[in-house]
Amino acid sequence: NGEGREWWGTIVADPGDESLLPVYDLYCPDPQAIFSTGPRTNNKGAKGGRGEVQGCSMLFNGTFYDNLAVWRKGSTSLGWPKPKFRVSSNGQGKVLRTSRTAPYPVKGFSMSGNWAEPGGENTFFREPLVWEVFREMGVPSLISYQTHVRLNGNYEGRFIYVENWSEEALRRAGLPEFPDRRGQLWKAESGEWSSLRWDLKPEDVGYYWSQEQPKPKEQDKRADLVELSHGLAGMSSRQRDYFLFEALDLPRVINYMAAQTLILNQDRCTKNYFLYQSKDSGQWTMLPWDVESGFGIDRGLHGVPAPDYCILKCEQWNSPLYCDRNHYQDLITYVPWTVIQPNFTYPHEPSDDGGPAPDRARPPPPASPPPSQPEEAPAPVVEITPSDPAVSEESPPTPPTPPAPA
Repeated sequence: NGEGREWWGTIVADPGDESLLPVYDLYCPDPQAIFSTGPRTNNKGAKGGRGEVQGCSMLFNGTFYDNLAVWRKGSTSLGWPKPKFRVSSNGQGKVLRTSRTAPYPVKGFSMSGNWAEPGGENTFFREPLVWEVFREMGVPSLISYQTHVRLNGNYEGRFIYVENWSEEALRRAGLPEFPDRRGQLWKAESGEWSSLRWDLKPEDVGYYWSQEQPKPKEQDKRADLVELSHGLAGMSSRQRDYFLFEALDLPRVINYMAAQTLILNQDRCTKNYFLYQSKDSGQWTMLPWDVESGFGIDRGLHGVPAPDYCILKCEQWNSPLYCDRNHYQDLITYVPWTVIQPNFTYPHEPSDDGGPAPDRARPPPPASPPPSQPEEAPAPVVEITPSDPAVSEESPPTPPTPPAPA
């Protein structure tokens, strides 16, 4: 963590600056700070693996901030030549004033590079526009706007500012967030068990979810998340009906799902969302995150605009049915009679609260069940639907027990 300010003074603004966008002037001991992907360290200027570069400074809107931390963020985007990155107050608390429309300071924020937008062309409008659509539709939204970013005096590019979910942002979104009424907040990481599956185990939660509030060292809430996951997908249909009305803030959840479908967000299924549980009602709702893949018009990741807009018969990502139970993403599951085709999963993303999460090894996927066909013939790939005779709504199949995490 940071130890407070190191410098007294400020940076002289350039009187010849003609940028019409808000300008973020960053200064770091490592000129590659926004590309930093190293292990977390408290050594200033250290880099390497997915950790922060400390000892950075920033000038924004006439205010100088010192002893900040900067690091790269993302999963798929880690391979992009233009990074997404985070800026943190580095243990100094809520000191960063980054928005003229929000009266509260923040601990940190994110910058999206918009290197690859869904459709083949970069507009730099998708993310701020999605958040504005969400706000108009009554979905909890974050502050987002275009920025001009410089690093060590050099122009780095046009980036999209996005605030992090915080107590203040939740309160502004209409979710009660007061010190004595603080609810749970979970971030879905990428992976096969981050989609509220019926076979989520408490010991696996930490690999696929980040407990943002309260912090795990304050109170371990894994059992509550597992109860939600099992209740949504692991009981009989009648039990599930009762559970939905008791456990979910249905108006908010339905509104969230409708808004995500309207904007055709192509990267929302098993990550890029938060779960919030009200301490008062005990009900859960969903919060959006990382919406740069909104208004998708292509067939898949980094594709080109698709002229054949399809709905029912393909896995095209811009279908309004994308992410329903028959159009899965990033899903891997083994059932007694077959295997549903797995997709690749990605490493952990750093925590939103002041620094990256510690490196954690992922457990290997469960072993494939014995094939029912000759060994040279692969198990068939199927889609599980309610009409499948092999699937009982009253008693879901018991999955094989995955090996213990490494």
